[in-house]
Amino acid sequence: MDIVREIFKYFSTALFIPIPDSNHEDRDDMKPFPWYLGQICSLWRTTFFSMYSEFWSTITINAHHRYPHSVWEKAVSVAKEFLERTEGRPFSFSTMMNIPLLRSIKHRIPQLRSLGVNIELGMPRDFPLIFEDVPALTHLSLGHLGNWRMDWSLLTELELGREFNVGQLLRVLSQTTNLVQLGFNRLIINPEQLGKNNFEPVTLPRLRTLEISGHAILQFLTTPALQGLYVHNSREEPMDKVCASFFTRSSCRLQRYGIGAVQLWPCDFANILPYMPDLKVLSVCDPAILRMPEFMKAMTCRTGEQPLMPQLRVLRISFDDVDGFKKMLESRSSDRFLHSVQELKVIITWRKFMWTYRDQFDEFRHSNVQSRQAENDFSYAMPTQFRWLRDDLDC
Repeated sequence: MDIVREIFKYFSTALFIPIPDSNHEDRDDMKPFPWYLGQICSLWRTTFFSMYSEFWSTITINAHHRYPHSVWEKAVSVAKEFLERTEGRPFSFSTMMNIPLLRSIKHRIPQLRSLGVNIELGMPRDFPLIFEDVPALTHLSLGHLGNWRMDWSLLTELELGREFNVGQLLRVLSQTTNLVQLGFNRLIINPEQLGKNNFEPVTLPRLRTLEISGHAILQFLTTPALQGLYVHNSREEPMDKVCASFFTRSSCRLQRYGIGAVQLWPCDFANILPYMPDLKVLSVCDPAILRMPEFMKAMTCRTGEQPLMPQLRVLRISFDDVDGFKKMLESRSSDRFLHSVQELKVIITWRKFMWTYRDQFDEFRHSNVQSRQAENDFSYAMPTQFRWLRDDLDC
């Protein structure tokens, strides 16, 4: 049976209802479900039905009203078969937009743990009430808040595609007291709304990871337990005052900070780095930042001065200033700096124009520096006598 199980793993797929066939247009991302694996012999059938993770943990429902009654009967039969095979274990499902079908599940999904909904316009008035009573829900992904009614205090993870109404957003976040992870793909702030309202920051006491597009949202948040902050895809914005206020107000011990594709005012990035003294991982993928000499100067350790971010263990960067980088690298590879950390790993993300400089790095030598070259990056590892966990290499 073990050999059969290993073979069956190559056919692993989610169950799709209705099953694609010659009468219905197949979806490119949906493989036909391999029912035939359970129709060869009793051994194959037993093995097939017992492989919960490979075949009976995920179901996609495309139950649209345009299908004839015979297709609906087949869909119900297949769904029942799937539920029998789960044997009461948790499973994931996704469904195409069908409001009448979803209305019927209200008050009938007490074990639902994770939910993703992406609806833009034309949502019926009663639709936001469907998930009002879902006591086990902890993970939620929404295209935008809309008028959804939920027990927000249950959530530990929340992801929003985009949001326009800051007031409504803050009212919801004020109820997410158990939130651990929060993500904004796009927050659009109306300056007129900010001028008319004096919004007080919302405290998220347990939030540990925050992913945002732009720093503007930070003026509305207080996150004392925050450990990871990731920023991407923002327009040019004066971030130093917003970040200084946020870090001072939150008093969080940030350990991981990643930034990419962000337009900043000159010197802003270097000015906020002192607010992250406990940082262990810094990933900078924005070319605009790396063209600023202030950044490389701020990262360079100087004799007689406390080094910036003394606990830094991983630095991922791309850069324009080769000499400035080499000076920074040498300063951080000194025994004086390394005594406080177990290892500093510097990862260079190469851009096309930088290939001409690779020979210069081959010539760089230091007693505390070990170089490792890969296909798309080049890393310097500076170890001491201490070892540390692989989990800290968060990049």
